[in-house]
Amino acid sequence: MTRSLLSRVFGDAIFPGAFDPRWALFSANSFIAAMLAIYLAFRPGLQRPYWAMLTVYLTAQPLAGAVRSRAAYRVLGTLLGAGAAVALVPLLVDQPSLMTLAITSWAALCLYVSLQDRTPRSYAFLLAGYTATTVAFSSVAAPHLVFEVALARVEEIVLGVCCATAVHTLLFPSDVTGALIRSIDAAVRDASAWTAEVFLEHAPTKGKAIRWRLASDVTQFEVLSTHLRYDTAAGKPQNWTIRALQDKFALVLPMLTAIEDRLDALGERRPPELDQLLSRLGQWARALPLHRSTIHKS
Repeated sequence: MTRSLLSRVFGDAIFPGAFDPRWALFSANSFIAAMLAIYLAFRPGLQRPYWAMLTVYLTAQPLAGAVRSRAAYRVLGTLLGAGAAVALVPLLVDQPSLMTLAITSWAALCLYVSLQDRTPRSYAFLLAGYTATTVAFSSVAAPHLVFEVALARVEEIVLGVCCATAVHTLLFPSDVTGALIRSIDAAVRDASAWTAEVFLEHAPTKGKAIRWRLASDVTQFEVLSTHLRYDTAAGKPQNWTIRALQDKFALVLPMLTAIEDRLDALGERRPPELDQLLSRLGQWARALPLHRSTIHKS
């Protein structure tokens, strides 16, 4: 995520020369969860305790809802990958070339499916391929231990996921709903500013910054809305309302571009009535963010 996108979603983020307590809190939560995971992994003497600690950092996200969704799909993907390795290694252990082909084909299939799915579900398929290769190739020298290796992998991944989810959910969680509302407010401001510029200046936009910001806002709706079902906020919006809002904002991009082109083609041949109408529409669009801020304060 770029600096501008991070700052628009999470507020003023931490960058060189700045300090944001929210990012310090996120780092502290991740460290606490990692230390808890590795402590609990060492207690019963698990084979690879570092897997649990690494899983915490791979699962950690600034938003609690994103942590929970990532954790759920990571566990599911680990189970699928471990099951595939346990099923394939005993069958093909005497044919190394065929086993290598089967494992790599499974990983390629999982990677392909994960790239086709643009939701957090893709993480499950990605982990299914990665876990299968890790478990299978770690058991080549001792194929009779493939089940123990798979079980150890699942245990440590589940331990790390549980620690990350518990800490990020219980210790000052940042909900997805708040980030989504901030993204919606930013999109309204950008759409209003672009609309006012088009109607009042009657010329193509001088810079493309507003267009890129509005496009990133629309994309961010989709990214954040996929985590809503796992959000910790009490009054979270429904997914269908966010999708409907995203569709409306997506229509703004080609619509305003088309209006810009038509006004530029008309040039000075515009009738006075059209100029008056455009001026009123531009003033209304410019005042819309101020009206929304007044409503929020009241």
